[in-house]
Amino acid sequence: MMKIFYFLFFITTPFFMFNYAFAEEHNGALEINLEYLAILAGFSGIATFGWGIYQYRQVRLDKRKELFLEITKEFDTSKEFLPAKKILDGWTAAYSVEKGLQPSVTGQFSKNNIDWILSKGYKHRKDLENKYKEKYFQNLKSDDLDESWRLLRESFDALFDFYERLVYLQENKRITKKEMAYFEYYLELAKKDKNVISFLVTYKFSWHKDLKYDKK
Repeated sequence: MMKIFYFLFFITTPFFMFNYAFAEEHNGALEINLEYLAILAGFSGIATFGWGIYQYRQVRLDKRKELFLEITKEFDTSKEFLPAKKILDGWTAAYSVEKGLQPSVTGQFSKNNIDWILSKGYKHRKDLENKYKEKYFQNLKSDDLDESWRLLRESFDALFDFYERLVYLQENKRITKKEMAYFEYYLELAKKDKNVISFLVTYKFSWHKDLKYDKK
């Protein structure tokens, strides 16, 4: 935009100078000079306004890029999300007093008992514990099982809350459908699990319905 202004300035200035010289010898040329000046001022104003619009849009674009980098970094590096993401991806998690909750190939917690992780209330959780105890939880003490459930539930809650934040950002046009496609893989895994959907409906989450993204 500033290049346009300079171009107009250098094009119109010779005419203005010529007219000024002409005014030394002829009466009435002052009005023409003023016309040239008004035209130049008008073009200058348009160029300045256009440059301001461009700068404003550029700042907004830079801020959106910065925000996108921040949220993708959080999604990729958060240790809190990790157990939930691994279980959704078909891995398992194991618990030990020494190491706490860790992703594992042969752990006790997986999609096979994700309904226990996402249980709806204390009684529901205990009923499912009794159902899965012999098959999955036989080597865990009651306190360790409670701690495992707490950590797993916190991981899923944190992940689902993150997705709700994405809904807010998308509704306020801070993130595009194309950018949202970055999260598609785990979003699709979650949306295909009936236990996840049941949990989301019960606790009134909306991201599984509201998030829009361009599928790869």
